[in-house]
Amino acid sequence: MTKTIATIIINIMQHIQDELKKHAHPNTRAHCLYGYYNLGRTKSDLASLFHKDKKTIGNWIKNYEQTGDFKKISKVSSFVKISQVQRDWIISLFKNKPVLFQKEAARLYFIEFQEEISPRSISRILKEANMTRQVLERRAFQISLLDVARFTKELNEIPWMLHQLIFLDEVSIDNTDMWRTRGYGVRGNRLYFRGEFCRKARTSLLCFCDMRGMVNCYVTEGTFSREVYLDCLRKFVLERQNGVMMYPGQRSIFVMDGARIHTDHNITLYLRSLGLYVIFLPAYSPFFNPIEVLFGLMKQKLKSKYTENIKQDHKIILGKVIKELSSKNMLNIYKKCGYIGNGLFNPASGVNQDLSWYGFKEITLSEE
Repeated sequence: MTKTIATIIINIMQHIQDELKKHAHPNTRAHCLYGYYNLGRTKSDLASLFHKDKKTIGNWIKNYEQTGDFKKISKVSSFVKISQVQRDWIISLFKNKPVLFQKEAARLYFIEFQEEISPRSISRILKEANMTRQVLERRAFQISLLDVARFTKELNEIPWMLHQLIFLDEVSIDNTDMWRTRGYGVRGNRLYFRGEFCRKARTSLLCFCDMRGMVNCYVTEGTFSREVYLDCLRKFVLERQNGVMMYPGQRSIFVMDGARIHTDHNITLYLRSLGLYVIFLPAYSPFFNPIEVLFGLMKQKLKSKYTENIKQDHKIILGKVIKELSSKNMLNIYKKCGYIGNGLFNPASGVNQDLSWYGFKEITLSEE
């Protein structure tokens, strides 16, 4: 019993010591200054009352008299030794080379200005410029600006509305895509999980989506051949429940990527013979395709609904998720991909960055 009481007292004293080491709350500073100026208490009395050093109380009073503020002095964001020109040079360096390490930037800074700079200072400069270290989204260097301009031109040559656009693409899924890859554990320790290791048969889907969500999906084992793709495409176009109409009706503009199976000349002629428009996305530009975002949402939902080591066919879970996505409002996703309104396409929204970084120049068109 005595040991228990002693342990409790020790813990309380340790907690008090930990609290005393912390920086004082602004309210504590305010009460201290009130006691000094309004109640006439001395610095020694206040130091004893608030469990602070006498010099600390003096610093609070000095700070209040100099700045008129009782809060803790924040670090000055500007640097004395680093000029504005040098800071602009560092910011420009990381805009041009965002994957640069701070130590590499410090070496380049020394070569440029014959002065040393610490990685910590570089980090503070980038933080002031609202630049943070982020996960890279890798994009192929083969993205052609002419191809983006071609797609924008073709889309703007025809009057279109959001309900006329229909996007299609294929996606392959097996049970490994449904496994959860993250969990919570103690910091610094590895997290182990007993799960399944066998890979089940891979399922390929040909999916169609519009502004209201997933319209229809066609399933096949393995991958889509040209014959299977054409058969599924024909079913989607001709089946009445899919709501495909001749232009300018709803779902009359087919937008797809430039995969070889999509660009077959005979398939394109077949769709056009039915009164449908066919437009191909720029190469290596999935950020212009809303169905790619929908595929990401699909895989997230599959991970939340899939239970490992069960005998249930994953196609059943896949069907439930597709049914949920069939009523997904896609307007915000459309805007994110650049389709900001009826007849309005902005490639900068799709890329989600300033297009000047990709070589675009701002051109002012004069009215005729």
